[in-house]
Amino acid sequence: MARTDRTLLEELIRRRAGEAVTGMLGAAAMQVAEDLAKEALADEEFRAAFRVMVRRHAQQMLEALQEPPAQRRPRGNEHRPRKRAR
Repeated sequence: MARTDRTLLEELIRRRAGEAVTGMLGAAAMQVAEDLAKEALADEEFRAAFRVMVRRHAQQMLEALQEPPAQRRPRGNEHRPRKRAR
């Protein structure tokens, strides 16, 4: 059960401590992910397949950048007109 009668100081400490812990865990996760990526890229077969995939997607992006606006295909995360505020 969460305490609801915390002082402002206790609440500030709770929030900041939580931010510090999540920040450190996030940094640790990033380091582990970087180590795993280095291991994967050390595999010649994986690295070759990875390069082919990156090259294909980069080529698609370069082609899309050169398309006139009317011919562009929606890519799912493109700008959508905002709804007007009432």
